[in-house]
This record gives sequence, C-alpha cells and structure tokens, in this order.
Amino acid sequence: MAGKYTRETWQDWTIERLTKNEWSPYKVQKKLEENGLSEDDARDVVNYCRKIIEEERKSVIKNAIKNIVVGALFCIGGIAVTRASYSVAPNGGKYILWYGAIIGGAVDFIIGLYNLLKIII
Repeated sequence: MAGKYTRETWQDWTIERLTKNEWSPYKVQKKLEENGLSEDDARDVVNYCRKIIEEERKSVIKNAIKNIVVGALFCIGGIAVTRASYSVAPNGGKYILWYGAIIGGAVDFIIGLYNLLKIII
C-alpha cells in the first residue's frame, strides 16, 4: 500500500492527524508502518510534520502578538489624539474624532487576540 502514495501524501495525512489532535505521534507512526513504511521512514515523516506544525504555530503566535500590539497602539493613539483635540476645542467648538484609528485598532487587536487564543487553547 505504501507504494501507491508519495511522501507528500503521507505528510499531508500525518499533519492532518496531528493538528486535529486525533492521534498521538506514536499512533500515527504505527499506522504509517502498518501501511508499508519502514520504521525509520515513518519516524522521519512524523518528526518532519511535527517540526512543520511547530513552525506554523510560532508564526501564527508572532503575527497575533503583532496584531495585538499594533491594534492597541492605534486604538490608544486614536483615543489620545481625540481627547487632546477635544480638550483644546472651545466650548461647543469643533474637534477631531479619530474614529478610524480607534475602530481599526480595536478590530486589529480583537483579531490578534482571537488568533492567539485559538492557538493557545
């Protein structure tokens, strides 16, 4: 049966099982061996896939943290500039509401937080 499939096919299958937490790495390796891969090849596929999964996880965490920080800075900056503009406006005068920075920053923050929690939990 192993002859029908390429290494990439086994890697895709392994990544799917490991990322969905369906099977342990040991169980995946044994299933690969049952399907005709040698013990060394099965172990190599599992280890390679675990490395790929961990690199992807780190990348998602890095991007999520970036979204959180940038979103918070824009939101807080928008609020600060709006507040400063309001405080120098005469009573009943005009001031600038930086709603784009506030809303955009809040959305970016929420997206980053969502992506981070999705990985951590």
